[in-house]
Amino acid sequence: MPARRAKWAPKGSVSAATEHMFFKDFEHPEKSAERQLAIQEMIIADTSEARRKALAKLRPFQKRDFIGIFEAMNGFPVTIRLIDPPLHEFVPHDPEQQKALADKIGVNPQIVARRVEQLHESNPMLGHRGCRLCITYPEILEMQVGAIIDAAIECQKKGIKVFS
Repeated sequence: MPARRAKWAPKGSVSAATEHMFFKDFEHPEKSAERQLAIQEMIIADTSEARRKALAKLRPFQKRDFIGIFEAMNGFPVTIRLIDPPLHEFVPHDPEQQKALADKIGVNPQIVARRVEQLHESNPMLGHRGCRLCITYPEILEMQVGAIIDAAIECQKKGIKVFS
């Protein structure tokens, strides 16, 4: 762990941007597709209930991510930037890939295509990011904060100092 800390933060603190955690599972690469599918399912969801169902699949991944960060930093400061992505980066733009995603999550391909179109941003600074994303979809914020708290509690029980 100290080697990872030295690599991440030679001065003893780290800033983690959580949206990068959804592209690949670095600890368990074989679970990357499962992680990506869960975030895509959340993005395509058109109700709070459906988003919460997808987010419930993401929460264990996020908790594990935060445990890894807290273990590596063990008492050093951590700043966690909650999800702030242009959501269109997580969904396929090719019609064939949209159909494949639709089949996997059990929706009509037109729903996926329409959602991708809705998410397009001509100016990311005015788009659906940051606090605007969490105002529109507070369940995303709830999942991430819950995962951080769960990870911090688990680490503290193991004697790992959490400072974030």
